[in-house]
Amino acid sequence: GAIDLYSDSTYLVRGVSEWIHNWQRRGWRTVEGTPVLNRAHWERLAELVAARGKANPITWHYVPSHGGTPGNERADAIAVAYAGGRRIHLYRGPLHRYPVPVFDLPEATGLPPRKPMSRAPAKKAPVYSYLSVVNGRPMRHATWPECERRVKGQSGALFKKAMSAADEAAILKAWGFSPEDLTS
Repeated sequence: GAIDLYSDSTYLVRGVSEWIHNWQRRGWRTVEGTPVLNRAHWERLAELVAARGKANPITWHYVPSHGGTPGNERADAIAVAYAGGRRIHLYRGPLHRYPVPVFDLPEATGLPPRKPMSRAPAKKAPVYSYLSVVNGRPMRHATWPECERRVKGQSGALFKKAMSAADEAAILKAWGFSPEDLTS
């Protein structure tokens, strides 16, 4: 039957629903002529979508990340736990007994608008901090090179730029930590 697939990745949703056919037509090149990143994954995804055919389509839906969609929040928690090398309980059993209300889905809002292309260089807001998690230990960094040194070559490392204290707290929460867990 038909599948409704929800993702918080605009890259995935736009890629599979808007860009993939042109990438294929151009020999897996972008409109700028550069090679498509993650080509092997896109090729496999194109095969899977084509194999389902028009009788069993996949409808792609965008949901905002950290927007309170239960299934998306659960998927994020699982991914963050695995990336941090932590164990997480995975449910086994009938879907109607799954403790996460995965059928609580947002109204269709569509993809967020594309950012307009500008020839003028963008003014960059100052970065509040850089965050990393290595071996399950979160850390705050003042500079990107400092953060990069910590995560480079570390399997499962997480890293992200925070633009404010609230942004920092939200990133940490998504990773399963709080600001009190940080070391500097």
